[in-house]
Amino acid sequence: MEKGIGKPDVRNRFCGVQDNRDEIDIDSLLRAFIEGNDDPAYVHQTKTDKMLKGIHEGLAFSGVSFYLGPIYWAYRKCYVPACVLGLISFSLFWFLHFIGIVISEMIASSTFFLVYRKRARNVLAKAKESGCDQEEMISIIKRKGGTFFFAGISMYVVGLCVLLLISWMLVDHGVLPWWYGKGLLDVLFD
Repeated sequence: MEKGIGKPDVRNRFCGVQDNRDEIDIDSLLRAFIEGNDDPAYVHQTKTDKMLKGIHEGLAFSGVSFYLGPIYWAYRKCYVPACVLGLISFSLFWFLHFIGIVISEMIASSTFFLVYRKRARNVLAKAKESGCDQEEMISIIKRKGGTFFFAGISMYVVGLCVLLLISWMLVDHGVLPWWYGKGLLDVLFD
């Protein structure tokens, strides 16, 4: 148990892989995973500490994930969960409109650290199983972790294209009159 917190020490059992090499500190590996780069322009100590806290304590809310949703998840290299979240967002938008967007953003913000922790656990476990020395292991973790700006932008562009496609289908192909009834279209477009 950690002092004063009352929770089990997650640092000792984080990866699920027993490590006989005591010289490797899980926090330094997680820091390498979160930062992913040695460039001082990308290393922000307070943001990294906040991410570490979210991973260790399983924070229940991510403000950035609330506002950016699947874009932020893709930026953090959680590609498959970002696509799944994007599909959920569009599905909820289709049926619940604005309320659906709020619900999907709440889902994104409340599950981000769970998804990111699982991804970190998998990357760290694979790096440990590779059997290489500490420097090579940190290099592997940095390569697999960090952020990818182009992925976030790509998720935004794909989302915008899907939204435009849905709008085109709704208006030009009669889905909107079928879904809402002819009366609403008369009110909106007359």
